[in-house]
Amino acid sequence: MRFVAIALAGFASALAGWGCGDGPACGPRADHTVVACVDDTAITAAAAREHLGPPRPVAGRAAPPSPAERAVDDAIRVQLFADEASRRGLAARSLRVAVRHRALVDHLAANSGRRPAEISDDEATAAYAAAPGRYGEVEGVRARAIFLAEPTAAEATYAAAVGLDDAGFAALAQARSIDASAAAGGDLGVIDEHTATKAMVRLASELRHPGDLLGPRRLDDGRYLILRATDVTVRPEPIADALRRVKLALARAALDEQIAAEVARLRAGRRIRIFADAVAHLAPPSAEPPR
Repeated sequence: MRFVAIALAGFASALAGWGCGDGPACGPRADHTVVACVDDTAITAAAAREHLGPPRPVAGRAAPPSPAERAVDDAIRVQLFADEASRRGLAARSLRVAVRHRALVDHLAANSGRRPAEISDDEATAAYAAAPGRYGEVEGVRARAIFLAEPTAAEATYAAAVGLDDAGFAALAQARSIDASAAAGGDLGVIDEHTATKAMVRLASELRHPGDLLGPRRLDDGRYLILRATDVTVRPEPIADALRRVKLALARAALDEQIAAEVARLRAGRRIRIFADAVAHLAPPSAEPPR
């Protein structure tokens, strides 16, 4: 009997070590194949790698966030949505994670009250009139710029530029820009292929409305750039031709907000651990060293 008791105790200890569910408790691995855990569900490096993409600039930051960190966050979101879809009875747990994730996204979209068909012509017309550059084709951009030498100074200057009107930004450019354009309040005039480099034209094309602010972005010469649109010329377009596109954009923006709120709610109710060493090893297959 004593032998049986010892055996049972050992078995119980083993179970405790393996945790609940069909496999061992989730945790970091020496081979970096697990990048995170959602409760005891492993988020694998392979799952996160599916979300890897190029770095995406973030307003106010001189360097974009790590694509690996964003990929892990995306993989966690997919798992959270998959679990929630099954909990709500929208998709069976036997289905693939990606299928269950899509089931919840489709459910949120269908019940958002902001589907394109539910957005009135009047609302879409008002949105287009308020910001035609966001929906139409931009033909020209006039902008002011601030050039800086250091990333920390660039981030601080961007923070100071948020909310400034044209005169305020011009004064800031005169005070801080290291470019010759500072004397004119950073005025670069119209930015197009005749007056600027291709890189500058590409950056200016992201400005869709007067007052839009972009940066800091690192230029090829090592300087950091902050741009503010002073005027945006949009190709005239009949509102009837733009209505469908505007409604789709408004519906997409509303769904994005709803998804972000749902992600925050679901993350708050789960134990999430991210393993920095494994994230640091995350790379596209082509960038991985041969095994």
